[in-house]
Amino acid sequence: MFAIEATWQAGKAPALDGFYRVKGESRRVEYDGPDLSRFRLGTPLAADALDKCHDMEIYVSECVELPGGKGYVCCGSGPLGGDGFFARLNPDGMLKWIVAMVDSNPIDTVDLAGMTATFVNEHCNSLVIDFDNPDFA
Repeated sequence: MFAIEATWQAGKAPALDGFYRVKGESRRVEYDGPDLSRFRLGTPLAADALDKCHDMEIYVSECVELPGGKGYVCCGSGPLGGDGFFARLNPDGMLKWIVAMVDSNPIDTVDLAGMTATFVNEHCNSLVIDFDNPDFA
């Protein structure tokens, strides 16, 4: 089992802005705080990034099934009020990847249109992720 998978199964996520794949890839995420008007994947995180950061408890607010049995998409919050996350799960419900954001505010809802998801935080600001994009497949 990979580190991020065990973290997810414990109901936690890294308390470090990042995109974390189960098989070990991790990248920085760049966004403009709770406005969510700008979001992109950045440079790779150091191989030991997960070892050096604390984990935060997470709370799933919504989980939606992707079309064609391709898995699930979840979103939610962390313990401090500014934390948010969204994640993709495999069809068996196991984590595929997670995006943790410590300054996004809680991601309360996900609206799905085909393979495109709109994640909305508690301030009604949103970001759009295309699951057909290889980065998020």
